Amino acid sequence: MINKFLITIFALTIFIPTFPNISYANKNNLSNQLVEIDENINEVNKKDLKKLKTINMERLLFGKATIGFYEDGSIFEAIYSSNTSGKKAEYTALLNQNEIFKGVYKIAQSKICYLLDGAEDWQCAILYKHKKIDGIYYWAQKNKIFAKIVKVIEIPTYEKMKFDQVAAEKSILEKNKEQTSNINEKKELSDFNIDALKRINFTTQDLSFLTEHPNSHYFYICGAGNLNIFGGSSSCGGSYAQEYKNLILTLRKVTGIKNINEEIYENLNYLNSKQLQITKHTNDEYNVGLSNLKSMLIALKRACIEYEEYFDQIPKKCFGFDDTIPKIALEIQNTLEDYKNIFEQLNLNISSVNNFDKSSQNLLSTIYKYKAQIDSIYKEINNPIKEILDKKRLFEEKKLAEEKRIADAKAAEEKRIAEEKEKEEKKRIAKEKKIAEAKRKEEQRIKEEERIASLQTNFGYQDIKFGMSKRDIINLKVCDDEDYILDDWWWHTCYDKKNWQFTFFSNKNKKLSKILIDLGPYTGEHLSRIRSALSKKYALDYDPCPEEELIDWIYGCGGREMELFNEGEKNSFSIVYRKGSIVLSIYRTYDNDLRIRLYYFDKVNAKKMLKELKPQDTISSDDF
Repeated sequence: MINKFLITIFALTIFIPTFPNISYANKNNLSNQLVEIDENINEVNKKDLKKLKTINMERLLFGKATIGFYEDGSIFEAIYSSNTSGKKAEYTALLNQNEIFKGVYKIAQSKICYLLDGAEDWQCAILYKHKKIDGIYYWAQKNKIFAKIVKVIEIPTYEKMKFDQVAAEKSILEKNKEQTSNINEKKELSDFNIDALKRINFTTQDLSFLTEHPNSHYFYICGAGNLNIFGGSSSCGGSYAQEYKNLILTLRKVTGIKNINEEIYENLNYLNSKQLQITKHTNDEYNVGLSNLKSMLIALKRACIEYEEYFDQIPKKCFGFDDTIPKIALEIQNTLEDYKNIFEQLNLNISSVNNFDKSSQNLLSTIYKYKAQIDSIYKEINNPIKEILDKKRLFEEKKLAEEKRIADAKAAEEKRIAEEKEKEEKKRIAKEKKIAEAKRKEEQRIKEEERIASLQTNFGYQDIKFGMSKRDIINLKVCDDEDYILDDWWWHTCYDKKNWQFTFFSNKNKKLSKILIDLGPYTGEHLSRIRSALSKKYALDYDPCPEEELIDWIYGCGGREMELFNEGEKNSFSIVYRKGSIVLSIYRTYDNDLRIRLYYFDKVNAKKMLKELKPQDTISSDDF
């Protein structure tokens, strides 16, 4: 948890030579007048704030007093002595009107840092200004807002306001005493209401410093060690003697005892702790009890009204209800007044503290007594109502349970019907999908058959037609190594032509565009037989050796094409049929073997081959 403004984390030991006034804190004190806890600090949006720089913090705080509250509702008053940039100056803070803290402060690097008396380390925080509301500032540490400043006052103005407030509080206390006395004398209660009782906040100062160092040192050196009350031992002289004298005067005022001995002094710690505990316990228990009492009175009155609504009559204990409240309030008020009077006269001695304890117990027992009485009456009146409401509740619960059972059964049936419909719908969709798929396949089959049939009009080698895909050729089942169809440079055996090697080539659309058939090694007889067979089926376009009776092409054929082939200028010479669609070639391999190759071309390639393979060996006088 973030420290309360970095000032309440260290317990301080401060010697005060004169006993400060013990006061009763109320709504009229300066802090409560100037501070309204109007905001949950944990919900402050930092987007609405602007971080102050060093110079802005100096202008705001040097020689000023600030008043505000912490995230837990505690109220602070802080005084910043006049200062100069980068230097240290005195700092004093008052928390909830009863805790004082002192130290020094300095402002640097857009931070304000504190070193409290008794502390070893500095603690720092940053200050934000509200962008939209003037005069409102927020303290933050570790990126968390923990306090809000609602008022910044010049120190002289602040001191005057404090002085005036002390006088005003004293006047109010005297007036309250007078009013209480009049009430006790006249006993006029006709207009008295429980709301007249208010929360209490009795506060007193922690006097433990009187038994701590250096005060304990002064006492035992000058007092317990020396029976002379004002001391004079060899170790008790000078300032020690004066401080001891001041201490004894304070102790007499605090205890109400003239002769302060060692026993009385050593009892102070216990008595101080006890009176602080009694004060806090009484405040807490009284305020909680009063709040509960008011709530129970409201509940009781409501129960009386409800009883009449349910039973058409009013219980006897509800009669005179309004007369009961003033009596209760008066007794609590009188008991509280007795407690207050004892509190104001409280001294740190056994008798006074014990009397204070008894007064506290009496006050709280009065609250407890009436709380128990009203609670008993409330239960007596409310129990019959509760029985009716319980029966009604049980009936409603049973009704709702039955309605829920019917609704659940209906929902289950609707779910079953919906599931059956969904199941039937899935079956219908699956059936329709199956029919549609069968129809699609059938249409695809017909379309495929039509496509294959259309391909049969294309040119090709037997059933293998140009325009076929790889799958089309495979489906013919006329070649081995089907997976390699249309893969360039792979040779296949087709139509049981064991000595022939087929290679298929595709175009950019992956359709058959060229067929290469390697017919084996060259011989004149083999070539002549092939040439003869082709000439019977296809029209001749070009033939470099047209002599029909020529057996050995290589050595018997004249013409420029053969000359170029024999000289190694060309690796093949060819016979062209059917407008370039069929080419019969003698091909020289890389190791000078001669092989016979037969090519089939589609229309696009045939046109190219017809032009490319036209013999160029005719020479005339026009060429020169």
